[in-house]
Amino acid sequence: MTRYIDIPGFAPTVYAPPDPSLTDGHLLLLIPGKPIDGYWGSGNDIPNLAAAKFASLTGTTAPTATVFNSFANTASGQVERTGKNRPHFMVSHLNNTSSGASGLGAGAGIQIPTNLRAWLQANPTHKFYLSIGFRLTRPYTGSSPTVAPLVSIKSPDLAGTKITAGVTSAGALAGTPSSSSSQRLGFTSASLPSDAAEKFVAITSDGFTLSTSVSTVLLYLGAISSGTTNTSPSIAVSRIALVDLTAGTSLSHGGVSAADLDAWSASHSVGGYYNGDTMSDPAVLVP
Repeated sequence: MTRYIDIPGFAPTVYAPPDPSLTDGHLLLLIPGKPIDGYWGSGNDIPNLAAAKFASLTGTTAPTATVFNSFANTASGQVERTGKNRPHFMVSHLNNTSSGASGLGAGAGIQIPTNLRAWLQANPTHKFYLSIGFRLTRPYTGSSPTVAPLVSIKSPDLAGTKITAGVTSAGALAGTPSSSSSQRLGFTSASLPSDAAEKFVAITSDGFTLSTSVSTVLLYLGAISSGTTNTSPSIAVSRIALVDLTAGTSLSHGGVSAADLDAWSASHSVGGYYNGDTMSDPAVLVP
């Protein structure tokens, strides 16, 4: 059963134009707090702001991505909406467990549409750009893996992550392919100068190889195995982008990441739709 805390009285009131970061290679763009076109209602689905781009590119539809909650109970972890409508994934460091839905451990996250999964599965040699903007509300405390993957193109069991953007126990941003791999075509990371907890990370990979099918799980917070129990970070998600650079027109990591980063930064500036956001403290709500 999915658990949410809705913020009474919150509703979008200001028109926001299409996100300036969109390209003809975008497969997915999730901005849950963006007024009007990004606002998600009382259900579990977040609108894909790149849905028209995806349809034009693939001939199929991917209108939304879905928030899921597989925590064993509310002591293990919870998902809330922040004051500015970000999904906030909070994981306990005492009561999280490694048993839950098959291949997921016990946690929560965001699933991508079936047609998007099919596109990834059919085009493993394409160049893919993946990014996430988020607030780190509780640090990662594990040592293995070195990087806690947040968003990934991955295997169903989550172990075979191939394109990943995540965070280390020191709060540093990192990802796979690694910096030593020829598959890494670009990497961008940033924190807000005024608030280092607000972070952005993007990575581009020259294709990927999976021994099994691509998982529909794009973002996951929680235990993956017994070794990762009670170590997961907690985050509030500001934006997620997935771009097929090969299918788009004259796209590069540098160009896509610059526009993506600018839009993320603007959303937190004075007058931005995430400015002044409020949320629960995971250490208090789920110790």
